[in-house]
Amino acid sequence: MGEVNNYALCNLSEKAKFFTIIFTWRYNYYLANLTINNPSICGHFCKDYFCRVTLLLPFNCFEIMKRLLIFIFVLLSACTGTPDGLTVIDGFEVNRYIGTWYEIARLDHRFERGLNNISATYSLTEDGGVKVLNKGWNQADGKWEQAEGKAYFVEQPDKGHLKVSFFGPFYGGYNIIDLDKKDYTYSMVTGPDKSYFWILSRTKQLPKETLDALIEKAKKMGFATDQFIFVDQD
Repeated sequence: MGEVNNYALCNLSEKAKFFTIIFTWRYNYYLANLTINNPSICGHFCKDYFCRVTLLLPFNCFEIMKRLLIFIFVLLSACTGTPDGLTVIDGFEVNRYIGTWYEIARLDHRFERGLNNISATYSLTEDGGVKVLNKGWNQADGKWEQAEGKAYFVEQPDKGHLKVSFFGPFYGGYNIIDLDKKDYTYSMVTGPDKSYFWILSRTKQLPKETLDALIEKAKKMGFATDQFIFVDQD
């Protein structure tokens, strides 16, 4: 699967996410240094721009910084959550999940457009996490594209609730909402909301009856199955 992008301060574009966080960090750092060196200057900068943007009062730069950090933490936590009304699978065994999975179907997202033969390969890391290697063939450019990330359990390791990152400290939810627990031959994955969805398989194709059953299950869960993209695997 692709990703995560790491989901939007969950709904912002990738560029907006990046510049929002970088601006916040750099501006807070700048204000903190100004305040430490000249406490009287803080009020000027706050009332001039910053407080009007964040709507945080009173004009106390350290209080603003604290509230912004809490705000960012809440946003990033929401990005690793599960969609309303859905639960992740339990009885999960990560040692059986590692290896290569092929993408069968998905909802559209910019970071996977133009790619086919998409796969995700998972392997364990020494710190208890999971290395993620996503790979897809770019037909237009005639080359493979890949993204390497890392994933960690959000809850207990027997719950299919992980967070995955392909960009620094920013994580998106990787929620396994259905799984062939007997043979680990297929998996259904979503992100922090229902605009993210993937059907993964250990093989490049799934039997029609299995795929139809998963699509029907996804429809009942509230996913826009009429918008599914079915990935070419050859």
